[in-house]
Amino acid sequence: MRIRDRVASRVKPRGDAAVVLMYHRVDRNVRDPFWLRVRPEHFAEHLQQVTRVADVVRLKSIFERDSRPKVALTFDDGYADNFWHAKPL
Repeated sequence: MRIRDRVASRVKPRGDAAVVLMYHRVDRNVRDPFWLRVRPEHFAEHLQQVTRVADVVRLKSIFERDSRPKVALTFDDGYADNFWHAKPL
């Protein structure tokens, strides 16, 4: 299954439901024994597909009513790679 299809099948808020996607690291050169890292190019693909079906919003506004579904992105640690690779996207 292509990433586009996987994202579209999972990111479908229903009614007042919301989706929060949690990321750990966005980097390509990190040894990650727990497979929690996403490469920047894959993160860009995630965003591209998510924005096709929903609006990416700040967490504090995820439950505000709107015509499109909403998705918030969170990063569970303050790694510099999240700032350098994820923020520009």
